[in-house]
Amino acid sequence: EDVAGGGAAAPAPLFGGLTVCFWTVAHLRTLRALVRDAGAALSPEAGPSVTHVVVGHDTLTRRQINARLALERANGGAAAAAAAPSLPLQSQMQQPAIVDPSYFSDSLAAGCLLPLPKYTVRPREEHQGSAMPRAAPRRSAPITITISSDSDSDS
Repeated sequence: EDVAGGGAAAPAPLFGGLTVCFWTVAHLRTLRALVRDAGAALSPEAGPSVTHVVVGHDTLTRRQINARLALERANGGAAAAAAAPSLPLQSQMQQPAIVDPSYFSDSLAAGCLLPLPKYTVRPREEHQGSAMPRAAPRRSAPITITISSDSDSDS
């Protein structure tokens, strides 16, 4: 659309329409500023309006991600419903994309939103890292120690 002076209208912001929540602190200040400056709304919690959650790679298990999403959505659910009452409940509660921080920096470098699969963080397996399952305690037979003196063998 041309403006009265003959110039073109400003392009839409690259991340316009996205709401991003950061669960990682690595590069937090710089990346948050870049994402915000490119048009995304930032949210302190992954409430119902959040479209993307930025996490460190392989830091959380699926159970941890689901529990945190449920908690933050429950906390922000009433506020989001009041702020956007015309949206159907299903669209308010869609799962956000769980992405690596490089999704936004690479998208900025490319000048477009990149396909998500390469940047989607796969949750860490339950048994990896410090969350190793504990083995059942072994029950062993009592140990009997017999002490003999060397003087018995000298006679």
